[in-house]
Amino acid sequence: VSPTITTELNPNQTPTVTTSGTNSCAGTLMLTSTPASAYSWTGPGGFTGNTQTINPTSTGTYSLTTTGLCQNWTSAPTSVTVLAAPSPTGTGASGPGPATFNLSAAGSGGALNWYTGLTGGTAVATGTAYTTPTISSTTTYFVDETTVYPGSNLSTGRLNGTSAGTSTVNGGLDFDVLAPCTLVSVKVYATTTGARTIQLRDNTGAVINSMTTASLPIDSSVVTLNFPLTPGTGYRLTQPTTPSLKRNNSGVSYPYTTAGFVSVTNGWTGFATSSSAYYYYYDWKITTPNTLCVSSPRVPVTATVTTATGITSLSSNNGVLVYPNPASSEVNVEFGYSMKSTTTIEINDITGRLVQTTSYENPVQGQTVKLDVSNMNAGAYFITIKNDTQKLVQKLTLTK
Repeated sequence: VSPTITTELNPNQTPTVTTSGTNSCAGTLMLTSTPASAYSWTGPGGFTGNTQTINPTSTGTYSLTTTGLCQNWTSAPTSVTVLAAPSPTGTGASGPGPATFNLSAAGSGGALNWYTGLTGGTAVATGTAYTTPTISSTTTYFVDETTVYPGSNLSTGRLNGTSAGTSTVNGGLDFDVLAPCTLVSVKVYATTTGARTIQLRDNTGAVINSMTTASLPIDSSVVTLNFPLTPGTGYRLTQPTTPSLKRNNSGVSYPYTTAGFVSVTNGWTGFATSSSAYYYYYDWKITTPNTLCVSSPRVPVTATVTTATGITSLSSNNGVLVYPNPASSEVNVEFGYSMKSTTTIEINDITGRLVQTTSYENPVQGQTVKLDVSNMNAGAYFITIKNDTQKLVQKLTLTK
C-alpha cells in the first residue's frame, strides 16, 4: 500500500498586507505582503511596485495582487495617510576670513534645526538664522525642518449617567491601552458635595497616577485628569474610598472602545468584574500624541571663505607685532611702518563675538598701542588689525 498523499484543490493564497502605521511621515511608512512568488502593487497617482515591501508616497488606498499556484490573488485594500515632511531652503554666505558668517533658511512653518553634519549629532542652533563660529576655511552646515501634526481628540466610555443609581461601592472600570495616549478627563455624577480622589492602577493594583478634585457639586462634573497612558492590559480607574458617585446598571454594553487606543473592558464591583454594571466614570476624553515629521536628507548651507581683493596681509614679522602672547592683563600692538589711514584693532572670542574694538588715526612706524585685556576671561581669542588695504588676523591666548 502506497503512502497517503494529501492534495489541496486551488488553495486560497490571498495576500495579507501589514502596515507600519496608517498615519505616518513620508519616507517612514511601509506596507508589507505575506510571501508570494510575485507582487504587483497599485496606488494613488499611478503608483506601482513589485517588491514584498513598499513605501507609499501619497495618501490613499493601496492594493496588492500576487501570483499564486493556480491563479492571481488580490488583497483587501489598505488605506493610509502620508504626512508631508517638507524640506527647507538654505541661503549661504561668503566673505574673507577668519570671520563669522550669517546663514539663513526658510521653511514651511515647522521648526528649523542646524547641524554640523549631514547625519547624527545634536542641533547647534534653531530658527531661520545661524551665525557660524569664526572659521578660516569654507565650511558646510546642514538644516532640517520638523513639522508637527497634532494628535486627535477621541472619546470612549458610556456617554452619560442617565438612569444611574447611587453607589457607595468602591468600584471602577477596567481597561486596556493599545497605543500611547492621554486620558484627559472623565465625567462623574456626585450624590453629595465634596472632593473626590481618582486613581489609575496597573494590573497588579499599584497606583501609578492619582488626582484629587476640588469640592464637586451634586450631579455632573467634568474632572480633568491628564493621565499619560502606555500600552498594557488590566488597567483600572477607581478610587481609594467609597465615592458617593452614580453607577449605571441598564443598557451597559462592554467593551467601549476607541479604535487602536483604549478599550474599557468591564466594570469592577470592588471585589469582582462585572459585565452589566458601569461604575462612575463617563465620557472619557482622550488625546493621541502629536506626530513629528523630520525632513530628510538635511539641506546643506555653505559658508564660503574667500580671499579679499585689494587687501594685503600684514606680516607679523615685518608689519605688526603683537606681544606678549600669551598675555594676561595687557597686549602691545607695535606697528612696523606707518599705516597712512584709520586702523581698527578688534578682539573676538572663539565664537566670533566682538569683545573689544578700538580705532587709531594713521598709526606711524614704531608706534605701540597698549590694549587692556584685564577684564577678559582666560581663553583663545582672535586679534584683527585692519585698514582699507591691509589686514592681520592672529590668534591671541589669554591666561589668568
